[in-house]
Amino acid sequence: MTYLDSDPAPTIEAHPDGDGTHLDLRLLVAPAEGRFRAVELAGALDEGDLIDHGALIGHVEHAGTRAPVRAFCPGVLVQLLAEGDDQVRLGQPLAWIQPVAR
Repeated sequence: MTYLDSDPAPTIEAHPDGDGTHLDLRLLVAPAEGRFRAVELAGALDEGDLIDHGALIGHVEHAGTRAPVRAFCPGVLVQLLAEGDDQVRLGQPLAWIQPVAR
C-alpha cells in the first residue's frame, strides 16, 4: 500500500465565527528609528506586570536623541517584542498590552 492509495485525512469544518476566543490586545510601536533600550530601573518591567497609562517601557535612541516609549493605556504587559539594544524601525511593534480598567 502506498500513501496515494490510503484514505485521505478527515476534513474538519471550521466554525465561521472562529472559536469564540476574544482577546483585547493593543500593539505598542516604536516612535522612531534607532536602538531600543528597555527600562533598566530596579523595578524593571516583566511580562505579566500591570502598567499604568504613560508608564515608561523604554527609549529608542538615534543620533543622540531619545524618544520615550510609553504605554498609551493602562493594562498588562503581555509580551515585549524587542529586547534591549535591538535595532528598530519607525512603527515596528515593540510590545503587546492587554488593556484593563483602572
